[in-house]
Amino acid sequence: ARGGRIDAFFYCPYHPDAPLDAWRQDHEDRKPKPGMVLKALKSFPTQIVRSFLIGDNVTDIEAARAANLPGYLFAGGRIDEFVDSVLATVCKRPSS
Repeated sequence: ARGGRIDAFFYCPYHPDAPLDAWRQDHEDRKPKPGMVLKALKSFPTQIVRSFLIGDNVTDIEAARAANLPGYLFAGGRIDEFVDSVLATVCKRPSS
């Protein structure tokens, strides 16, 4: 309703304990490492100082921090209200 859209999905098929050898590795894209976040930032015209990450797991927030982004942990409830509160916070941040 507010004009948002999903432009891409990023995922990591690798896991250190994967049952198949081809997927068994500790990959840079595996959170809490920042690989996926950095790929997303490079894939789109992004103003880093105005960017942030919302996640539902502590590893999401750790990946954000590793990519030098603020991270906000969504613990449940209404995601629209949570996003509104994050945007209110972000809009108050000084930009560089």
